[in-house]
Amino acid sequence: MKKKRAFSLTELLVVIAIIAVMLAILIPSLSKARLQAKVLIVNAELADIGLALEAYATDNHNNFPPTRIDCNPEARKHAWALPQELVKNGYMPGAKAGSITYSKMEDKFNSGLAYKYMAVGKRYDYSGTPMSSLSLKIPDGFPDIEGQKYTSYKDPKISPVTWIVFSVGPKYDEQNEIKSGFPVDKKFWYSPKTHKGIITRVRLLKQMDHIGTFQKSK
Repeated sequence: MKKKRAFSLTELLVVIAIIAVMLAILIPSLSKARLQAKVLIVNAELADIGLALEAYATDNHNNFPPTRIDCNPEARKHAWALPQELVKNGYMPGAKAGSITYSKMEDKFNSGLAYKYMAVGKRYDYSGTPMSSLSLKIPDGFPDIEGQKYTSYKDPKISPVTWIVFSVGPKYDEQNEIKSGFPVDKKFWYSPKTHKGIITRVRLLKQMDHIGTFQKSK
């Protein structure tokens, strides 16, 4: 009976090298596909939040929920959390009792925290104490022009942007929060080319239209 020929060490090394090359080609593609799927899910969830906000406004004389923020170090990471009004009035599912995130809709890029919401106008801390109105710096000519000159708006009746909901997205840079135009200026938005930036949904005052990264997520 003829003996089966075993693979030589050289042949095994060649096979291992081929597998390594194939993995080097496939893994980045798989990683890119996973990221793209994640971005699509986030855009879909932001769309649901947008619908909840519009429903709330319809039931509340065209007024949207206020923005919330807190200077308390523990609450700082929850800055601009989704409005508790959406949960308390049944427009969105709630989180566990006492959770400052309020909603079960966790940011897929920010584990344990909800998506963020900023609206021009009324602002409160998490205990319900009124604060100074929230203003947004919006690029002149937005949404057609990216930031070169900005105008600060705190009156929702004249601001070109009523509100913005967003995910911190991949590779979030907290330093952007102190830069002019954040988070409205498109230069901060997620780019499929660089694979970084915040994922957004914005409500415009004119035509009450929604724009955002869902328009260029492919």
